[in-house]
Amino acid sequence: MWELTDILYLNLSFNSLFGPLSEDIGKLKVVTIVDLSNNNLSGILPSSIGQLQNSLKLSLSTNGIEGPIPITLGKMTSLEHLDLSKNNLSGVIPKSLEALSHLKNLNLSFNILQGEIPTGGPFQNFSAQSFVSNALLCGVPRLQVPLCKSRTDLKPHSK
Repeated sequence: MWELTDILYLNLSFNSLFGPLSEDIGKLKVVTIVDLSNNNLSGILPSSIGQLQNSLKLSLSTNGIEGPIPITLGKMTSLEHLDLSKNNLSGVIPKSLEALSHLKNLNLSFNILQGEIPTGGPFQNFSAQSFVSNALLCGVPRLQVPLCKSRTDLKPHSK
């Protein structure tokens, strides 16, 4: 399948696909829509996914994908819709995603993400719905998450 380099639209949602997403996904250079949602995909998101620079929509929701969100997603500069909800993604939301100036819809809900939600670029326009059920996220009050503790708030260790 990954040899179909001229494919524009890939929708294999609601199937029984299982196993890790291939590093070869990056070969789909001209694809504009990738929807692999509602399958049984597992493993980590390959960094090569950032090579899908013409993609307008990427949906990998409702799978068993784990590990961090690759910083290379920030290279997908045409992206308008990104749905990584209902997986087991962990770690921080990469600041590289602030470069996605065309991103209108973001759904990272129901994962195990942590740390500060970025505030630049398209993140200024997202609502709390984008981040629901990630108990360890922090950020601005309008996102209905706890405020992040600044380093100056932390008490120094005493001997």
